[in-house]
Amino acid sequence: MDKHFKLTEETRVNEAGVTLHRIEATRDSLHAKAGQLGGFVESEDNLGGEAWVDNNAEVWGEALVFCHAYVGGLACVYGKARVLDNARVYGKAHIGDYACVGKDARVYDNACVGGMAYVGGQAEVHERAEVYGITRIEGEAEVTGHAQMFGWANIGRRALVEHIGDYCVFQGFGQWKHDPLTAFREKNGEIGVLSGHYSETLEGFAAQIGDMPSGRTFQAIVEVIKLNFNLN
Repeated sequence: MDKHFKLTEETRVNEAGVTLHRIEATRDSLHAKAGQLGGFVESEDNLGGEAWVDNNAEVWGEALVFCHAYVGGLACVYGKARVLDNARVYGKAHIGDYACVGKDARVYDNACVGGMAYVGGQAEVHERAEVYGITRIEGEAEVTGHAQMFGWANIGRRALVEHIGDYCVFQGFGQWKHDPLTAFREKNGEIGVLSGHYSETLEGFAAQIGDMPSGRTFQAIVEVIKLNFNLN
């Protein structure tokens, strides 16, 4: 299918010193009608598929917005970041470095996602939350408030992280030496546990410990999790 946008003669130099071009839709597409003006990109290589950059949003560097993704408001996508699938980035959100936002995820308000972090599923990152490192946020997880997530955290299910104390990560233990085990608060008040494809409540995890090769190690981890979330 032919490209659905073109670069106009309207340009601006952003705060990074990069010259950007406003785009215009050349045909009807998922997010725009023919003739509709959009946001700003450094080059045509920043936008693909049926994706759209709207309003005064900016995309530059080697960043790419593609598939059916949408970037709007005053959002910025840069570095080698990717926004794909049906993901939406808007408000004053920043997506940088090698970060990726995909599936049906939303990043908005003043949230920042960087490093090699991934936000997918139906997850939301908003308000002033910051997500870096090689963190993965999936499922129906929500990271909000002034939360900061970094390192090798991996949350999903219906997690609700509003503060740095709403999750904790364990690495190099038992049968999951190469996958971190992350415990986190959930929207219903329970504590969730996630490691790779393993997903359970803390209560369910504790009940299964006796059948695990590293049962004593995991018993100790459960106690630390309880202390972290004031469950004792």
